Amino acid sequence: MSPSRRAMRRPPSPLPWITALLTALACALPALPLPAEPPPSGADLGKVLADRAAAVVTVQVVVQIKMGGEMGSQMGEKQEFQTEASCVVIDPNGLVLCSNTLLGGYMSLIQRVMGGGKMEMTATPTQLKVLFADEAKPLEAKLLVRDTDLDLAWLQVKAPEGKKFAYVDLTRSATPKVGDPFVAIRRLDKFFDRTATVYEGRIGGTVKKPRTLYVPTATAESSLGLPALAPTGEVLGILVLQFPDEAGDLDAGPFGRLETSARVQDLIRGFILPAADVVKATKRAAESGKSGK
Repeated sequence: MSPSRRAMRRPPSPLPWITALLTALACALPALPLPAEPPPSGADLGKVLADRAAAVVTVQVVVQIKMGGEMGSQMGEKQEFQTEASCVVIDPNGLVLCSNTLLGGYMSLIQRVMGGGKMEMTATPTQLKVLFADEAKPLEAKLLVRDTDLDLAWLQVKAPEGKKFAYVDLTRSATPKVGDPFVAIRRLDKFFDRTATVYEGRIGGTVKKPRTLYVPTATAESSLGLPALAPTGEVLGILVLQFPDEAGDLDAGPFGRLETSARVQDLIRGFILPAADVVKATKRAAESGKSGK
């Protein structure tokens, strides 16, 4: 049996990978207190769920991993596995927005943190299907564009002619202040029937570098790629992961591992990319998709 055939199996979802990575890098540090649970937002969570859940979908994807160098010779040059991610429909014609991290982008993150340039590895999402709450079978989708810098990926659902979908209008946006509440909706694992659930949080601050980002008071990695909503329904932005482009940024050597671990704890967390910036990025993505770039 070839290495690639042996490797066809379904591993845990991307979120445990990220958690495991964070745990491994931080193991040398003293225990840090967990962030307190956010106070109630005052939102009518039942209404938020009823209004928005239909636009939150489950994307099934086969991620193809290609490896080179020593690791490739040990594990096989090509591997594939299946995974799922909660994503959001942002257009009635079936344009879907996801976190690039959850569509295999976390493999690049692992490469940069653990091996830098010494690990030759690429991850490509293939065989995309989208599960809608009101559809008996998943619909096929095409990957249009990935923006690794913003941690966004756009998919187009191959829908029957004339079919319209529930969606979240990113142009109905608001700018939050520190202390403002927000909510996000995601779908659980298929073991729990992919049930739509609500996450509550508050805005803890705003950063300007590397770009404007709103900082949640508590970890929000479980909602990557999904909209952060004001209790009144406006979109504050999309929850994304932000990470340095250069591996050297975190290549501290054997005597810098404690510092590296501390930095990764601060980096691997969800930030909110403002809705206006997501709208601009979506327009760029559409232009890139048409041009074939």
